[in-house]
Amino acid sequence: MRQRNRANASSLFLMELILAILFFSLACSVCVPLFVKSHLLSNESRTLNYASNQCSNAAELLSASGSLDQFGSLLAEQYPDLEQTDTGWTVFYDDRFGACTRQDAAWCMALSCTEESGMLTADITVSGLSGNQSGQEVYTLFVKHHPVREVLP
Repeated sequence: MRQRNRANASSLFLMELILAILFFSLACSVCVPLFVKSHLLSNESRTLNYASNQCSNAAELLSASGSLDQFGSLLAEQYPDLEQTDTGWTVFYDDRFGACTRQDAAWCMALSCTEESGMLTADITVSGLSGNQSGQEVYTLFVKHHPVREVLP
């Protein structure tokens, strides 16, 4: 008699264990995609935050300068690996948004600057260079600055 009760109890425990495993596997199949999606959103927001900070830094340098030449020298002081292009400058960043050379770059900030009748204008764009972000614009900022000129008496 005792052996039958033990067999019934162990089979009932085995069924309960199988149902618990089934429940947890269903819960995992729902939760894992949510965690993956939240990780991807976190990475996107981190990238957007870094890109907007770098564009704001460049815009502050523009507002602190009185001419394109002065702006270029301020950029060269801030970013030693700065490259000059036909329309402006390019700064390269690694995947953690630290300034780097072109060979190590995952991101770039392109600055197109003009000076017309005393008004400095800049179009600052951060875009990806490698992986899924290749060629993708992350953040763009258009800035105008009218430098204060000294008036002689």
